[in-house]
Amino acid sequence: MKKTEMLKKNYEFKTVLSKGKFFIGKEIEIFLLKNNQKRNLLGIAVGTKNGKAFQRNRAKRIIRESYTKLENKLVEGNSIVIIINKNFCIDDMKFIDVYEIVCKSFNEAPLSLAFSNYANGEIVQRLNDDRMQLRDGVGYMVRVYTIAPSSIQVKQNLEGMLAALAVQAEQNNSSADRTAVNNALLSTGNTFKSTVEDARVQASLSVIVDKVNSGSMAKDKALKEVYELYKKNPNNDRICENLVTLCDICIMEYIIADKWGASSVKSILDSLNNNKSAGFNRHKGKLAQSYANIWNQLTPENRMLIMGLGVPGTTLNDKGRALQAGINYFKKLGDVRTSNRLGGLGGLFDDLPF
Repeated sequence: MKKTEMLKKNYEFKTVLSKGKFFIGKEIEIFLLKNNQKRNLLGIAVGTKNGKAFQRNRAKRIIRESYTKLENKLVEGNSIVIIINKNFCIDDMKFIDVYEIVCKSFNEAPLSLAFSNYANGEIVQRLNDDRMQLRDGVGYMVRVYTIAPSSIQVKQNLEGMLAALAVQAEQNNSSADRTAVNNALLSTGNTFKSTVEDARVQASLSVIVDKVNSGSMAKDKALKEVYELYKKNPNNDRICENLVTLCDICIMEYIIADKWGASSVKSILDSLNNNKSAGFNRHKGKLAQSYANIWNQLTPENRMLIMGLGVPGTTLNDKGRALQAGINYFKKLGDVRTSNRLGGLGGLFDDLPF
């Protein structure tokens, strides 16, 4: 005997509809009534507003096939009527709508887990075959997760998909993808928030780096954008490493070269100097090294001028003052320590660390 048999008579439908518990979904409704038998009875109803005969038959087939896949996980002894309402839209992922409401109707962990395993496989397969957009896949997987949050595989896949979608959103500057990510976070109680935020940061940073490398973004603008990321993530190692690199480049190309945009670069560097994190300090040695490289190329007279000690008959010109400003930024940001002790010239320069 089949575990499930079909309801065929009108009075059987009416009994379930009048006495059974009901669960209403967006596109289908389920009525459930105990029948005290060692089998389940299933009835599927679809009205004429759901299209022509072949469309209604296809809708019933989708429901029946979806039910069959979960049949072995259902507790026996129920009469079930599934009503397809006029909002039902036929597509190849419709089984999720059916499973979702069936699982909520029976509220049984083994059934929910079985559904999640099957749905997870279907979603992943469609993504791998390029038959589904990542944004849609995330939406479906969130629904699966909310039904079976204990499924480790579903949780891991959803986490990976959300991270990938967050990266895609930043790379393509897609508001639709960002909205999908935000909706998913809300639906899952921000369970995956840290993963998504990290993915967003890494993606944003990668976009900036790629633009700088391709010449489509000026380095002073890149410094500003990376500094904004840094303020929100002051100990992110990759952000700090790239920020130090941009500081090094911008001091050379804007401040020392006295290039247009130097004032905005100085403003950022001044703010950064008062906001250095432990992550930044792990990479600041690069700036100290740049200080050493420049300092070691200067003559003793130029060193004295840079230090503001003065040399009789000689003063700094505009280029010298720009160099002085750049060296001072390398010194401050690189935390270079020098002695203020004065004596003979040899003693003075011997006290310098470089």
